[in-house]
Amino acid sequence: MKKLFTLMLSIALFTGSSAFAAKTYLVQLGTSGAVSWRAAGVGDTIVDLSVVGAAGASVTLNQWLDDKRFAKPVFSAHQFASGDQIWLAAGTYNINGRDSLLAGVSMYGGFAGTEYAITERAKASPLAWDFANASIIDGAGTYIGIMTTYSGTLASVIDGITFQNCTNSNRNGSGGGAKITGAKTIMQNCIVTGCKSVGSLTTGASAGVSVLSKGTLKDSYIHHNTGPLTSGGVTVYGDTCVVSGCKIDYNTSGSTGNGSGGGLYLYSKTSGVKILNCSFSNNSATAGSGGCISCYITATNASPITISNCTFTGNTTVGSGGAMLLSSGATNVFNISGCTFTSNSSTTTTANSSYGGGALNLSTSAFNIDNCTFKGNNTTNDSGGAINIPTTSSCLITNSKFIGNTAGTVVSTQGSAIYSKTNYTANNCLFAGNIGSTLISFYQSTSASSFNNCTFANNLTSTGTSTSIGLLALTPKYAFTNCLFNKISNAFTGTTAPLITNCGFETTIPAVGVNCVTDITDASFKDYANGNYSLGEYSPAIDAGLNLADSVGHKKVTTDILGCARPVGAGYDMGCYELGGVPSTAVFTPRQDIIGFSVLKSGIVSKFAGVVQVYSITGKMHKKGLVSEGEQITLQSGVYIVRLYTTNGIISQKIVL
Repeated sequence: MKKLFTLMLSIALFTGSSAFAAKTYLVQLGTSGAVSWRAAGVGDTIVDLSVVGAAGASVTLNQWLDDKRFAKPVFSAHQFASGDQIWLAAGTYNINGRDSLLAGVSMYGGFAGTEYAITERAKASPLAWDFANASIIDGAGTYIGIMTTYSGTLASVIDGITFQNCTNSNRNGSGGGAKITGAKTIMQNCIVTGCKSVGSLTTGASAGVSVLSKGTLKDSYIHHNTGPLTSGGVTVYGDTCVVSGCKIDYNTSGSTGNGSGGGLYLYSKTSGVKILNCSFSNNSATAGSGGCISCYITATNASPITISNCTFTGNTTVGSGGAMLLSSGATNVFNISGCTFTSNSSTTTTANSSYGGGALNLSTSAFNIDNCTFKGNNTTNDSGGAINIPTTSSCLITNSKFIGNTAGTVVSTQGSAIYSKTNYTANNCLFAGNIGSTLISFYQSTSASSFNNCTFANNLTSTGTSTSIGLLALTPKYAFTNCLFNKISNAFTGTTAPLITNCGFETTIPAVGVNCVTDITDASFKDYANGNYSLGEYSPAIDAGLNLADSVGHKKVTTDILGCARPVGAGYDMGCYELGGVPSTAVFTPRQDIIGFSVLKSGIVSKFAGVVQVYSITGKMHKKGLVSEGEQITLQSGVYIVRLYTTNGIISQKIVL
């Protein structure tokens, strides 16, 4: 009897525990011609929306989801439990209310109905969001697509679903397509399109997606969403949220207030936000500023906001910042790195030099811009073809290129590359082919600004004449060190004389210049006619710079624009390129190539693997041993005989360094 009781208890415990095991709900429309699921397996429950309601009635997806949230659902026996998954068979799920997921419940789309694993879903292309069997949630132009319940500990995933024609009409802090909330909540591999926000929404709302409270949006396509008073694409509202790997295109914001930013909007107390590896194109702010990204931050960041390895192409605003308007109510930190800004535009008609910024408008914060390219950006009516810095900020720009940017002629033409009312530092930057009355323009800045190892080449006015750098300031604290100037008339104009040290000029050295050189002509560069502004082999800029690694009073510069260590040879080269340097992630630029070797200023690079012997002209052995293909051999200036023994024979060369 005791054994029988134990057996019965074991069966009861097993049965009871299975009721709480995570389930997979295989959802299908059940309408004629719609996809049907394969037979249910262990842990599966097939949900046919055409008959799952009370007394076999048809229900919408959102009605079924809401019912499963109740402790005692009407349509089924069990409430959703953490770990449950919803798989949507291909088809269009028209909703008549908002969908909402409990924390810990995940929803996946893109199924043909034959799959037993999420990884079996067929793709139409390599794009993360492009599934062969689309699962679509359609808001009928009225309803919100999906909302998640906050949880910092229970994981929820929304994956492989298209949200279309959804509308946010009454929820601040939400999105028309989706609201993603919580550190363990991820929306990925999704499409959000044709969604909108309406009414008087302003507080952290979005037409497309709102990401709150450490949530993550990744590898998704957000396009053609419209927010008359809010962001069109994505709003980020809260600390340490992440947006990564997304394509954000053709979204529109019409707001003049706190909802600008056609593509993405950073709102309120955002801190530690990361925007990574995204592409933003053709987004627009039709009434406000920040064609692609804008922000309204009300508190000091505990951690910097990071925007890294993103591309910004063809974004526009009728205000300031064709690609981005970044400012805040407190001094915050923005780190922008590895980004490319191409053909973005500000078309502001306000006759005020604080407006404009074809790519960026930056104010009231600390900005670090590294390894970025600004090409073909334009402010049609005001200042800063690439960047406008209109208010007190600090800005460090390193290893970046400004090429072919323009400041228009309607109101002002100041600063075809950069216009600023505050201080900043530029290290290892290239300014080439920009068009405007001035290339760089300062206005009444009272703080120190410096340009170190920068190259200025072929920058022109709109009439094709040489342009200048405009310095209008209350205190003369501008410093130019190790810079090259080509095609700049008089180099500097305005009321302030800069500090000029170890710089190269085309013809005349300014009277205040110290240790400067002339003859920085087209021939000083590798291939000037085709836009290669690295140094030619016999440029007077070689080894003529000041050592900035430990120089007092100058910003430390230890590499060039490609990451090559400085100096190579007897001293720093002028300009942004160090001749003969070998960056860890780039191809070296040799002074010349001979059989078996490439010759640098500081040595040679072997083209083949083998055994090398290096002798001075007097016969002294300098090196002997194995060498791999592409390995650099560092040598001092002099004449050498080099022998390389390879499997194909012996190479012997005389080399002069």
